Amino acid sequence: MTVTDGTPASAPAERERRGEPVPFGPGSLLWEQMGLYTSAIAGNSVFILQVMHPAIGTVVDRLSSFRTDPLGRAARSFASVQTWVYGGRAAIEEGRRLREMHKPLSAVDEEGRRHHALSAEPWAWVHLTGFYAAVRYMPIAYRARQAARAQERLERALAHRPM
Repeated sequence: MTVTDGTPASAPAERERRGEPVPFGPGSLLWEQMGLYTSAIAGNSVFILQVMHPAIGTVVDRLSSFRTDPLGRAARSFASVQTWVYGGRAAIEEGRRLREMHKPLSAVDEEGRRHHALSAEPWAWVHLTGFYAAVRYMPIAYRARQAARAQERLERALAHRPM
């Protein structure tokens, strides 16, 4: 989870970036968009895409609380994503917590294949589906934000209109 401002990195900055992740901050695309209620649309699609991967689907099916506590499971995932984006230094710790939490998770599918939560392919799939959903969501969020701004301008104009 890094954010850049487009300026070339100096040698010390490059070493620092490799040594410790930098949390998202104001001005980053995720910072500007993920707090909107409409981001839940993207979140729903991410969960569906993620469990389509055989390893993730197996581990989630066998070990997740999504069947017994679907709202709680969704709320915890949403809180985690919000922490990644808006948590500052806590975002880095949240990422570490998630990796530790997923280390022991593995399950066997119907064909006898064992799947591990932190195997490279499913771990990448989780991040790539999040990226895909964010990219697909941005035009929706932009239109929603533009509509809200237009509504605000209209309300201000109407509030100042002479009677």
